Formats: sequence, C-alpha cells, structure tokens
Amino acid sequence: MNSEQIKEYLGIVVDMEKNVYLQNQAVMRLKGEINSLGIPRHFEEPQKPAEYKSDAPATIIFCLIFGIIGFLIFRWGFRLFTGTALIGFVIGLFATIFGGVCFIGMIILAVTDLVKDSRNVKDSQIRQRQYAVNMRNYEDNLREDNERVKNELIRKSALNAELGVLKAILIKASEICLLYMIKT
Repeated sequence: MNSEQIKEYLGIVVDMEKNVYLQNQAVMRLKGEINSLGIPRHFEEPQKPAEYKSDAPATIIFCLIFGIIGFLIFRWGFRLFTGTALIGFVIGLFATIFGGVCFIGMIILAVTDLVKDSRNVKDSQIRQRQYAVNMRNYEDNLREDNERVKNELIRKSALNAELGVLKAILIKASEICLLYMIKT
C-alpha cells in the first residue's frame, strides 16, 4: 500500500467510525426519549373542608332558659324590693340586679352567637365552593394527564420499533466497519 491508499483507507475508516459513533448517540437519545414517555404526573387531591356545625340553637335554648330564670328572679326581687323590711329590700335589690343582668346578658349572648354563627356559615359555604372548584380542577388535570400518557404510550411504541431498526443498522454498520478494517 502506498501513502495515498493508506490515506484513503484511514479516511474511510474514520468516516465509518464517525457514523457508528453518531448512530450510537442517536440510539442513546432515542432511549432517553423513550424512557421519559408515558410517565403519569402526581396531582395532590384537595382536602374536603370540615362542615360547620352550628351550636347556635343550643346557645339560644340555654339563653332562653337562663333569661326566663333571670326574669323570674328579677320579678321576685322586685316584689321583695317593694317590701317594707330592710333585709327584703336588700335581697330584692340584689335579686333584681342579678336577674336583670342575667336576662340582658343572655339576650346579648344569644344575639352575638347568632351573628358569629351566620359568619361561620358563610365562611363554610365559601370553603365548600372553593373545594368544589379545586376538585373539578383536580379531576380535569387527571383526565388530561391520562390522555397525555395514553398518547405518549402510542408514541413510545412507535419509537421502540424505530429503536429496534436503528440498533439493527448500528450492528450491521459496526460489522461492516470491522470487516473493512480486517480485510485491508
């Protein structure tokens, strides 16, 4: 072999090795793409908020009972208050004040509890509506992701077939390259 033939031979071998290298790189990229397809995403399911249970009816009944008791003490104390004995007057005054405070206090407690209860009911309704929106979004995300995974699995199947062909070509090219180097 003269120098021209050696140069030509080495050029052919280098080209063949470059082709084998490029085909190997294509196989690796294809394997990476195949491995990234068909993987479902994880979505966090929204937590259902606790429903608000009103304690206003119990409070109102409690206030009503104690309000009636307070009113009765007020009436009883007022009778004693109008009495002639000093001790009856003092007890009557005390009972009147105590009964009046109990009666008014229970009315105020019932009203404030009703106001608080209405706020809590509104807040609970807002949380329930937000949960419904979040749940719809969650279900939409799951549906879209399932569709994406289904389409990617179809593509993955096609790429696997392509990969098989590319590997066969790579093996054949490697054999030809090896035979060429051995032959000459």
